[in-house]
This record gives sequence, structure tokens and C-alpha cells, in this order.
Amino acid sequence: TPPLITPLGANPATVQCGTAYTDAGATASDSCAGSRTADIQATNPVSTTVLGAYTVRYNVNDGNGNNAVEATRVVNVVDTAVPLITLLGSNPANVQCGAAYTDAGATAVDSCTGDRTGSISVTNPVNTAVLGVYTVRYNVNDGNGNNAGEATRIVNVVDTAIPVITLLGSNPASVQCGAAYADAGATAVDSCAGDRTGGISVTNPVDTAVLGAYTMRYNVNDGNGNNAVEVTRMVNVVDTTGPAITPTGPQTVTIECGGTYTDAGATALDSCAGDQSTRIVTTNPVNTTLPGTYTVRYNADDGNGNSAAEASRLVTVADHTPPVVQLNGSAAVQVECGGNYADPGATATDSCAGTLSVTVSAVPQPDFGVIGVYTFMYNASDGINNAAQVTRTVTVVDTTPPEITLAGSTTMSIQFGGTYTEPGATATDGCAMDVAVTVGTTVNTALLGEQTVRYTANDGHGNSAQASRVVTVVDTAAPTGSIVINNNRSATNTPSVTLALTWNDGTGSGVTRMRFSDDGSHWTAYQALAATLPYTLPAGDAHKTVRVQYIDRANNRSAIFSDYILLDTAQPTGSIIINSGALTTSSRTVTLGMTWADGAGAGVTRMRFSDDGSHWSYWYLPQASITHSLVGATGYNTVRVQYLDGANNYSVVYSDYIKLLAP
Repeated sequence: TPPLITPLGANPATVQCGTAYTDAGATASDSCAGSRTADIQATNPVSTTVLGAYTVRYNVNDGNGNNAVEATRVVNVVDTAVPLITLLGSNPANVQCGAAYTDAGATAVDSCTGDRTGSISVTNPVNTAVLGVYTVRYNVNDGNGNNAGEATRIVNVVDTAIPVITLLGSNPASVQCGAAYADAGATAVDSCAGDRTGGISVTNPVDTAVLGAYTMRYNVNDGNGNNAVEVTRMVNVVDTTGPAITPTGPQTVTIECGGTYTDAGATALDSCAGDQSTRIVTTNPVNTTLPGTYTVRYNADDGNGNSAAEASRLVTVADHTPPVVQLNGSAAVQVECGGNYADPGATATDSCAGTLSVTVSAVPQPDFGVIGVYTFMYNASDGINNAAQVTRTVTVVDTTPPEITLAGSTTMSIQFGGTYTEPGATATDGCAMDVAVTVGTTVNTALLGEQTVRYTANDGHGNSAQASRVVTVVDTAAPTGSIVINNNRSATNTPSVTLALTWNDGTGSGVTRMRFSDDGSHWTAYQALAATLPYTLPAGDAHKTVRVQYIDRANNRSAIFSDYILLDTAQPTGSIIINSGALTTSSRTVTLGMTWADGAGAGVTRMRFSDDGSHWSYWYLPQASITHSLVGATGYNTVRVQYLDGANNYSVVYSDYIKLLAP
């Protein structure tokens, strides 16, 4: 019997690539020889540097020529370990904005595949033109599907360099006092931000109105917190120019002899010292009483040792002004036709000759009683061929309107529909002899109310007068009318009746509305006229009176007109008895006895008879006894009676019977 081999440990077994493999071994036992473990021959081909499946073989014999059945173990060399990435250089790393960034790189080692540095994949987003924090990423695979854990490096793009300012133009610079100073400016460049000229802050204290030396300062920031070294320029404000004098007004002036000359003066303006007009020295030789040509001279300095060029004005004193004629009063005068005119005259003065006399003439010869236009002329001369004339226009006008006088009163009244007779009016005027009066629209007596008659008069000169008379068309007569209920019937068995209405206002303004009352105290609202009108009487049997009142356009109310009718809704009562109550008769001719009553109603006015309750006689006037012929067969015969009152109320049917015996 061969021995039995039993492998120890896992089967199959797994070992990591690149690590040492130690086999777990096996045991062997034989039923005769006992333990043969020490004699096991193991064949182990496992190479942990090469991935794959290896078979370890175990063999043994029992020393008696019996070999055991070979035992095996499968050993799998696997790679599940990830490579390891190691950064080179600093982390985090800093690089100056605008400089080139060279990454320090990294190494990668795998326990199975060894050095993987050449396979590292690098993602480098660093942009040194833009400040910020960037992440460089490193990744690698061992070639067996195992990815290393990503390594990262923080790269800070920073800016610590300051910009540089360069002045343009001269330094120091000079500018004339009072002139505008245009600075030449400067430029600024930064290694990171580039051109920063537009960001330069300039402190410019230069005041060209004040002499002195001024320091201009230029500063700039690169926008990243780095300030340039301040640059300065010296600017000197100097004054080497005198003021300029400008005469006020014209350069040459002519004034009249005897007049007053007031020099217009001059102004002095200095580019540095400003207005220097108060420093002007004026030489004025003008004598207005002596004709001739005079030179007025102007001189000034700016107070800084700079004198102005002299300015001057030529003034000529001459005498060629005519006298001045001044009207007393208005130059245009109106005089009412027929009035009196007193001319106020005029005065004349001359700048050299003094007061002069004035001559007056007029064309045409004025007539103040005739409408027209007259010109008054006023002349004066100074004796040296200087003359003057003014005129006054005197217009004779008629501005007074005529006066209208009404005949009769200014207010009148006339009855509606009557005839209006115009009383007339007259007119008088101060200029015109005869003035006619025109009467406007006449009075329409068919219209109630006030009407105005207007009167107009014109004097032929455009003057009109108006007057008016108020005529009131009145209606003082009350309208008349009537009312009839149900065509004058005395009674009705229903509250619904018909009113027949008439009205008349004669020659008045006309009836317009009507109203009604059941008691003379409470009235309906006024309503439109109607010749017939449905009307409801108040409830309750009794005599009912309906009242009507009419009103016309002038609000004249008529007297109250009325009619009455008996409202009777109760049935009359009655009875019938045949042959005084006999029970039998052998004759068809019988005597009917009747009684009736209507209480407070309209009274019984008719009665009728029937032998069968279907066929009735005509209506009879009420009679207490009447002869009647029975029409039924032998046996019991019934006679019926029904009563009707004046309000058309039917009674119930009353009856009596009697036995007709055979003949």
C-alpha cells in the first residue's frame, strides 16, 4: 500500500508579485512505514517576479517500493499592489508672475514592475501670466492594471515685483504764470501686470495763478499690492509778462457841446495777477465846454515789476445837435365831438443855446364840432441852422353811444296765449340828430316764462346802445276736468274699475299730469294723462270715492273732481215657496211666493226661474208673487229661483218642490 501525501496550507495559494514565496509544505504517512513527511520530494517552480500560475509537486515512497500518488499545489503569482509616486522638489512651490515655470517632476516605483517613472502622466495647468494657485497632478499605472494614488503639487503664481515709473518731458519744467499747465505725464510697466500707465495716480498741486515751485508726484500699483517707487517732477510757475489794458467802450467818442462826459474807463488783466483794473492811472483832459479833440490815457503795472503798454481813447467835443422840442401832454389827443379843446403847448431847449421859443400851427383849421383829424406842429431853431419840429394829432371823435328810453315799464306780464303789443322806445345822441331804434325778437305768448325784448340804436359812428325789457308770459287759470267710474254705474262687485277722465285748460298752457286719491289726503304721484285708466278701489264693501286733480304747465292745479261707486261683493239672499207651502197640486198652474234681501249691498234688481237647474227663464224684475206653469211629468216637480243685485252679484239657487197629481 503506497503512502498518502497531504498538502498543508491553502491550495491553490496566492503570492504577491515581487515578494518572497514560502511554501506551506505537506505531510506523508504510510500504514506500514509510518510518517514519511521528511522523505517528501517537493518540486517548486514558483518565480514571484513573473506573474502566472505555478504547480508545486509533492512525491514520496514508503521505502518498500511503494510510491505515493503525487500531490500538487497551484500557486498564483499576482499583482494587486499599486505603484508609489514620489514628488521631487518643493511642495507647495512658488513661481514669480511672468517668469517661466519648470516643474521638478516625480519618480514612480512598483513592487512588481519596478521603475515606472518614465510612465508618469503629468497634468500641468500652471499659467504664470495669471496669479493664482494651481494644482499639478501626477498619475502612473504599473502595466498590470494597478493605478497609483494620484500625487499633486500646489504651485503658487505670485507677484512680489514692483512696477517701474518713467517720466516723460522735462524735469524740472517751467510754466508762465496764468497760463495752462499741461503735464508731460509718465509711463509705468510691471513684469506681471504689463503696462500700468493708465493706473498712474498723479498728485498735481501746480497753481499757475500763484508764483512758486511745485512738486508733482507720480505713483502706481501693479494691482497686486506692489507699489512703485514714487517719481517726482519740479514745476516752476514764473511771471515775465505785463498786464493788458483794454478801454471800455468805443476807442473814439464824440460828445455834444455843453454835455457831460463820463469816461467809460478801462480794464487791466494780467495773466498772473488777474484783474489789475484798480491799478490803472487815467489821464483825462476832456473839457466839454470847449470844442476840440482830447486824448484820454491809461497806464498800469502788475505789481511784479511788469508794466502794461499805454492805452488811449480820442474824445471829440462838437456842437451839431438840434434843439429838443418837448410836447406838454400827449402826442395824440382825442376830443369828444362838440367838446372844448385847450392846447397844452410845448417847450424847446438846446445844449448850447439854452431855452428857445416855440411856434405853433395847425392843419386843417380845427373844428371841434365835426369829426376829423387835425395836426398841430411845434417848431424851434437854435439860430445856427439846427431846427426841430414835433407834432400832435388831435382827433375829434364820437365815442358816446346814443341813449335809449323805453316807452312804458322795463318789466311786463302778459297772459299765456294773449296778444303782445310792443310799447316801443326812442333814442337820442349828442352828435347824430336822428337815431332809429331796432326792436329784436317779439314776445311768443305760447311760451311760459320770462322773455327779453332787446332794443338797439346806432349813431352811425360805430357807437351802439342796447336796452331791454323783460316780458313774463304767465298762466294763472286753473285747469278743469272730470272723472267717471265704470261708465256711471252705481255699483261694482270687484275693486278693479275703469276711470273715464277728461280735462281742459282753455287758452292756458295745457294740462300735463294728473294724480289720484281715495280719501282726499293721500295722493298718488303725478302721472301722465290718459283718457281711460284701470284703477283698483280700496278693499272692503262700501261706497268708494275716487278723486282726481289736474296740473298744467304753469303748475296751476285744478279743483278736485270725484265720482263714487258702491263696492258690493256680497251675494244677495232669498227664498221661494210654491202654493204657500202646499204639498200637492192637481193643476200645473201654481203660484210662486218669493222673498229676497241684499243687506247693505246694491239691492236685488232681477230674478230668474228654472224647472231643471239647466234651462233658465229670462230675468224678471223682482216680484213677491208670480204665476208659474209646471213643466215636469206627474209626480214631484221642483222650481228654482236665483237673484241678481245691482252689483251683478248672483245669489245661490233657492228651490221648492210640489207633487203634481195625475188628472
